[in-house]
Amino acid sequence: MEYDLSVINAEQTFFHPASKVSQIMKLVGLKYDKHLSEVERITSHITFDDIVDVIMSDDKRCESFKSFCDDLIEY
Repeated sequence: MEYDLSVINAEQTFFHPASKVSQIMKLVGLKYDKHLSEVERITSHITFDDIVDVIMSDDKRCESFKSFCDDLIEY
């Protein structure tokens, strides 16, 4: 899909992320309709180390994910 997620700000690039996720899932023969089970299948791959990396980083590419990770640590 020609996006380098290590460089772009995903929040600014993808105005409708669900449609992009659907396109990505279609590439591997899966369907994405924003059902809870599909969201859980995707987010289950986020590790504790991923969360710590986001919290410790000054990277501003995905502020909403950073905010989400910050909230996880608070609880």
